[in-house]
Amino acid sequence: MIAFVLIMLLIAGIAFGAIFYFFRWLKKQNPTKGAVEPSDELPTVQSYFGIKGIDRGIMILQGGRYRVFIEGNSLNIPLMSEEEQMALESRFASLLARINFPIQIYNQNRPLDMEEVMASLSDQYDHAPDNLREYAEYLKEYLANLTEVQPIWVRRKLIVITLDDPDANMDEVIKVLDGRARLILSELEACGIQARCLNTEEIAQVWYTFLNKDRVLTQPFRNIVEAGHTTSHVGGDLLIETA
Repeated sequence: MIAFVLIMLLIAGIAFGAIFYFFRWLKKQNPTKGAVEPSDELPTVQSYFGIKGIDRGIMILQGGRYRVFIEGNSLNIPLMSEEEQMALESRFASLLARINFPIQIYNQNRPLDMEEVMASLSDQYDHAPDNLREYAEYLKEYLANLTEVQPIWVRRKLIVITLDDPDANMDEVIKVLDGRARLILSELEACGIQARCLNTEEIAQVWYTFLNKDRVLTQPFRNIVEAGHTTSHVGGDLLIETA
């Protein structure tokens, strides 16, 4: 009985071994079988961003969606009188009542690029009167010492105006978004808020900061533009087109 079991196990081992080597031989004869063929339909990295480009101050998203960015300053409401606060609330309510299209409020925090600040101070220092140069020099030294301790963060306050219309051409998109932007700008001005639409390069900077917040100081956006890197991918159409 034991001999019979051993014989059956030996036969089974030989059979499995023969099957294994048979499939191994088949794989050598056709090494490409089962391999994934490259396809032109595979999505690109850019497709995951959802953005097609930025043209004439308009961010163009996939699916016929368009965005315009308005940046405004802030108001110190606690320092206003009660009458001023009530008047501001009334004007802001009027703004909301006149908006019949979707908008988004977006605040973006980013570290301040002190190289630009220092360059601006140096330029002003060269043209400053003699009695102000000492103050300018002190200010530069103070800011340099301050940023060694910790970065200075600034906040951009943005209103994103939206338009979703896959059938509209670019001229129609510009006309609609321009009308919407003018409406919001006029109402913000009535509230005492200074606001303006961002241009193509400024929108690209907002997008770049969103994707690279951890390295906006080590690799500033201005260096990207100066180097001519105006696309999010190699080849294809330009992502940023000068207005």
